[in-house]
Amino acid sequence: MRFKIHLLVFSAVALGTAACSSGRSGGAAPAAAAPEAVRTAVVSLPENPCELLTAEQVAAATQLPVTRARRVPDIGEIIRAEKEGRPARANTICSYETPSEFESITIIVPPVSEQNSAAYWKAREEYFRQFHAEAIAGIGEDAWLGAGAMLNVLAGKTARFTVATRVAREKSPEVLAAVARAVVARLYR
Repeated sequence: MRFKIHLLVFSAVALGTAACSSGRSGGAAPAAAAPEAVRTAVVSLPENPCELLTAEQVAAATQLPVTRARRVPDIGEIIRAEKEGRPARANTICSYETPSEFESITIIVPPVSEQNSAAYWKAREEYFRQFHAEAIAGIGEDAWLGAGAMLNVLAGKTARFTVATRVAREKSPEVLAAVARAVVARLYR
């Protein structure tokens, strides 16, 4: 239950954040920035988050079986659709189903309007103020782990994404890092 609360709070913070100043108060220090040549390589993320990695690429990165990848709606869209009496539309989440202890691994790409470092830093600062989070070095320009099952990554000035597992497990941080590194490697090629 606590994880679901963290996930809902994170979703509200990360996906509902408008552009803001990029001050970096609060939380742990950011990880070392990627070299300048690498940072400028990422222009933007695809609208369809399932275009970032195939099911096979997630399976290779995590060493877990992945049965399928599919675009799914976020909780806000599900609630709006129920209120409006219509089917929910898939949007910025790709779910990779795995018959493992994690059940699924998701990649979440915020709307284009929030694909900037200012929005990333604001979401990071707000989360670190409210919850325990851990800075993760060596992935993109900055990365941090929230609730033990959500890895948030800034890759370049306009590429921000989250990798999450449905449930937090002991190996969640390493599985999330493996997927995030695979996404970053794809973005920088």
